[in-house]
Amino acid sequence: MTRPILDSEPPPVSVEAIPDDHEFVCLTLGPYVFGAPDNHSAYRLHNAAIYFKSPVAVGDHWAGLLGSFNLDKLNKTRLAVVASDAHTARTASSEAGRRVATFEDRAYNGLRALLIQGNPFESHVAGLEIRRVFDAGRFREEAAMMRPRTSHPWERIFSIDDHALGTADAVARSLDKIFARRDEFSRLQRGLDHWDQATMEHRLDLRLHALVRAIEALTAPKRGKTQKQFVDRCKVITKVAHAEHLLNEIYELRSQVEHSNDWRLAFQRTRPSLAADDAELLATLRVLQVELIARGAYLRVLLDSAFLESFRTDELIRRFWASPDRVRIWRDPVNLQSELKSFFDPHKAEIREQVMKIEQA
Repeated sequence: MTRPILDSEPPPVSVEAIPDDHEFVCLTLGPYVFGAPDNHSAYRLHNAAIYFKSPVAVGDHWAGLLGSFNLDKLNKTRLAVVASDAHTARTASSEAGRRVATFEDRAYNGLRALLIQGNPFESHVAGLEIRRVFDAGRFREEAAMMRPRTSHPWERIFSIDDHALGTADAVARSLDKIFARRDEFSRLQRGLDHWDQATMEHRLDLRLHALVRAIEALTAPKRGKTQKQFVDRCKVITKVAHAEHLLNEIYELRSQVEHSNDWRLAFQRTRPSLAADDAELLATLRVLQVELIARGAYLRVLLDSAFLESFRTDELIRRFWASPDRVRIWRDPVNLQSELKSFFDPHKAEIREQVMKIEQA
C-alpha cells in the first residue's frame, strides 16, 4: 500500500510544489517516464519524496537560467525526487556546500531505491537537478543536467506501482544506513557505486564488467580465486539451469573486457562454432542475466535489516560466505528463468526466441 504525503507528517512537503521557504535538491525526469503512473499522489520515502509531476514552483528568472527547452522539460516532469527542509536562521551560509551534498545524498538514494528495482524510462534519458540552498544571506538557485540509469535494450518498462513505492521506502532506509559513515558498509558503498556505473553505461561490455564488480562487492572473493568463488557464491544468490556453465561464461566475458579484448572471445573455448553475430547476441543476453542477478542480490540484502548487518564489515562478509549455513541464511535465490521472463520486453519476443535458440544450441 502506498503512503501518500499527509500534512500531518514531518517534514512538511507540499503535494503541489516545494514550499518557498525550503532549501532543496530536486531531481526531475520526463516527460518520457513511461512507467510513472498518471495522477498518483505524492509519496514519502524515508527522507525524500517522490512526485509524479513537477513539484518546483519556479520564477521568471529560471527561463534565463535553464533556457526554454529545459524549462519546458521541467514543467512537463512526470517523475521527480525531492529532498528538502525548511530554511532556518541557524543555518550558516558557509554550510551551503554541505547542505547541498546532504540533500543530494537523500534525493539520489530515493531515486536509486526506485531504479534498483527496474527501469521506468525510455532507453536513454536525461533529467535536471535543481538546487536551492541558503547562501550568503540569500537563496542560491542553480541547475545541472543529470543522467540516471539506462535500460538494457531488451528490458521492459518498469511500472512504478504501489508495491514498487513500498519497496523503495524500505530500500531508501537501508541506503541511508549504508552511506551514513565511510568506515562501515564500505564494500556495499563501492558495490552500489559499481551498480550505478553499470546501469548508466550505454556500452554493454562495460556494463557487464561493472555488474560483476558490483556482485563481487557482496561476495568478497579471495585474490587468485575470484572466478571460482564468483561462480560458487552466485549459485547461492541465483537458481538457474546449467548454473556452472552460465556463470563461468559471464565471468569469462568480464575477463575479456578487463583485458581490453573483444568480449566475444569469451565463447571461443565454450562455443567455438558460434558466429560473431550470434556471439554478440548471447553476450547481450548475459548482460541482462547478470543485471538481474545483481539486482536480486542487492534487494535481498537491502530489504532485510537483520541480514544487512552481515555486510557491515569485510570480516562479517567473509564470515558469512565461510558459513556452512549460507544457503539457508540467504534463503530466496533469484529464479533467473522467471526473472528473465518478467523483465524481458514483450515487444522483443522475436529476439528473445532467437537468442534462446543460440543459448540452447
